[in-house]
Amino acid sequence: MKIAIVIGKNWNSPHIGGGFSYMLTLIGALSQSNAKHEFVFLVPEGEEAPKLLNPKQVIFYPTEPQIKEIPFRFIDKLLNKLSLFSFLIKETQKLYVKNKEEELLRQAYERIKECVEKIINEHSIDLIYYPQALQHNIDVNAPYFTTFWDLGHVQHSYFPEVSANGIFESRESFYKNILPKASTIVVESEEGKKNLQHYYRIPEHKIIVVHQFPSDVINCQVSDEKQEEFLKSCGLSAGKYFFYPAQFWAHKNHYGILQALFLLKKNYNILAKVAFTGSDKGNMVYIKKQALELGLQEQVYFLGFVETEELYILYKNAIALLMPTFLGPTNMPIVEALYLSCPIICSDMEGHREMAKDAALYIHPTNYEQIANQMRLLINHPELREDLKNKSKIVAKGTKFSLDNAVSTLEKAFDDFEKIRRCWGN
Repeated sequence: MKIAIVIGKNWNSPHIGGGFSYMLTLIGALSQSNAKHEFVFLVPEGEEAPKLLNPKQVIFYPTEPQIKEIPFRFIDKLLNKLSLFSFLIKETQKLYVKNKEEELLRQAYERIKECVEKIINEHSIDLIYYPQALQHNIDVNAPYFTTFWDLGHVQHSYFPEVSANGIFESRESFYKNILPKASTIVVESEEGKKNLQHYYRIPEHKIIVVHQFPSDVINCQVSDEKQEEFLKSCGLSAGKYFFYPAQFWAHKNHYGILQALFLLKKNYNILAKVAFTGSDKGNMVYIKKQALELGLQEQVYFLGFVETEELYILYKNAIALLMPTFLGPTNMPIVEALYLSCPIICSDMEGHREMAKDAALYIHPTNYEQIANQMRLLINHPELREDLKNKSKIVAKGTKFSLDNAVSTLEKAFDDFEKIRRCWGN
């Protein structure tokens, strides 16, 4: 089969978090795999193609509708100067403009759809694969594999990032329209598969588990001297801090970590340190304010976005990965910590247990005393840290959460679907 892998808009921004690492790592592996299928990569117009791809494999496609200026906008200023009697005229104008914009937008999307379908026909593409979740934005007449990551908007609808400003409604609309029509839905864990079946009644045969895998950070090699130099530049020392790589969303629960730090300080006079990395998604100012009010400004390090080698250093030298997130089912830092033998404290979710097994200490994200106690255990008992490191090595060696397993699972799914796709032509 000839398979088109769609790369979404703004793909080249590492500030989007784990989705960036997941997509780049996966398409790189697929482009170099020995699969019998031919891959082409659809890249949005106006953006550069990933350097790891062969330019001959790249096809650019339009994503943004362009519409012309709506007639009658030029009379806005004139109407503003008229009396209140102009109200009806202005309301009529607004309704006309709104209807005209919607009509032109529909026409623009139809033109994009025609363009993409033309690409599919000209290149004899048999199947489309969307490796990023919530990415499928053009409904073309071709079978497709889509990706499903989580049900945060349903399970934790109180967080603004999954509910406010129409986000809940748009996700529900997306899932209810895109998932049932998909030829195959890719999920990242067995827990994700159960969630999908429970909430959206998707038949089991249409779901495949392509296990979450670590980013390229696990393949870094950094000298001891360079590690020490970087930590010093951050004001940190090896084995003297906890580490949390997460964008500043409310659901990531940086707040819970601050509360645990405060309890350690208040009850045990332990001045634990935590290094935060990740971009601001609207919650960083609040977290910094909370840290200041709790008197933790000397214990919390906001490092922002860091490069891959720096991420490796922070994992390798931390007391533990500390991840009290509310959303799962899985999270990439947990599997990265496993491969890098970094002890783990994480939320007690089925997906996390599926990943880390007995190589982690589990907590409830709102039980701040429990978080503090697990942190205190690792601070006071280096032998427990070593035990978790050893367990990490064992779990990582036999885990399904690997890139090789993900690629081979996808290749098998492509092979299986080819038998169906050959029942009709292009």
